[in-house]
Amino acid sequence: MLSALEQLPLDENGRLADHWLLVPPDCADQPGGLKMPSNLAHRKIGVADGDLAGLLKLEGMCPAAVALEVGTEPGHVHGFQWGRFSGARDRFSAWVTEMSQVEMGWINFASAPDGVLHVLWVNPDDGSEVMQAELAYGEPKTHWRTVYLGHKFRVRNPATNEVVAEMEATRNEIHIVGEQGPLPEEYTKPKDRSREIASTDAYEKRRSHNVKRTFTEHGFKRVPMPTEIYGSIKAYYYNNRKNLAREDWGGKGLYVNWWEADPIMILPPFGLKSRWHKSLKPLAEEWIGGIELEETDMYGLRKYAQGAKLLKHVDRESTHAVSMIINVEQSPDLTSGSVAPWELEIHDHQTEVRACTHVQMSRPASARLGGVIGFVD
Repeated sequence: MLSALEQLPLDENGRLADHWLLVPPDCADQPGGLKMPSNLAHRKIGVADGDLAGLLKLEGMCPAAVALEVGTEPGHVHGFQWGRFSGARDRFSAWVTEMSQVEMGWINFASAPDGVLHVLWVNPDDGSEVMQAELAYGEPKTHWRTVYLGHKFRVRNPATNEVVAEMEATRNEIHIVGEQGPLPEEYTKPKDRSREIASTDAYEKRRSHNVKRTFTEHGFKRVPMPTEIYGSIKAYYYNNRKNLAREDWGGKGLYVNWWEADPIMILPPFGLKSRWHKSLKPLAEEWIGGIELEETDMYGLRKYAQGAKLLKHVDRESTHAVSMIINVEQSPDLTSGSVAPWELEIHDHQTEVRACTHVQMSRPASARLGGVIGFVD
């Protein structure tokens, strides 16, 4: 019986150490309750009572259950649960199965640039391998699949039959297979790019006048993130904070200073991005007065290290009427004051420059100039 949030084990960084499936006492595995699965891979089962049941809004409810995600900050548990069940009892088993699914991704940096890798599911009964995907080289060829917690996978190089990686599904996760090589020398050799940067800046200023319709007085607003969305995004970032890939920018313009600092990405899966997108859309619609919006794109997560820059730019006029910038995490050095804060710079509708620091979420109208200098999103 768990009666307080503090009873849920945490890892060394103070995040939930496990996936959890929690039910109130009336729904425990007993007559009139919910039939608990006998073996739920990578998800602990518990009964939430007292303050914990109140925090999770499970008091006096049955049938009811919540699923919590590993890596979640305790302070987000009240608002962010990976899933919540309150349907008919005969639907509980199907819900548990759904809560056992995660998205796994693979990026191939292990084969030759013109080669491929094979992603194989390992049959737990006999160890045989079942082909899942052919994985081409590089970050643009990232492959995603929906799998079940506990499933095991093997990655082989068909050219040599060598096993280059093995992994088990334990969370939503992107896997970097192999090591990403350095940029070609012709991309990084010293060069005066000041004229190209000035030309790009002038081009973006001209583009900012193309869109005539505006929705708000200033064109941006700084607001706190809703916990149910922020908790999910931060949990994914935390669980994948070491799974970094350099974004493929070579020769594609100067919007990020890729020749000086690697533009780093932590790629999220399509299903999770869709979930975030659908949750954020009503917030944007409310901000612009209830006008219905169409979901077009979600980009990121990008990590800006010391020295990284993003030029002021205008998003695509045809698809980005309204957008959001979310600050997921930042270095403790920023919050402690030991280094200068990095700023998000926005030109408002009156062309005044506005600077925001330590933002959770900013809502800029996309057809105006905005840029990030060393901002962690």
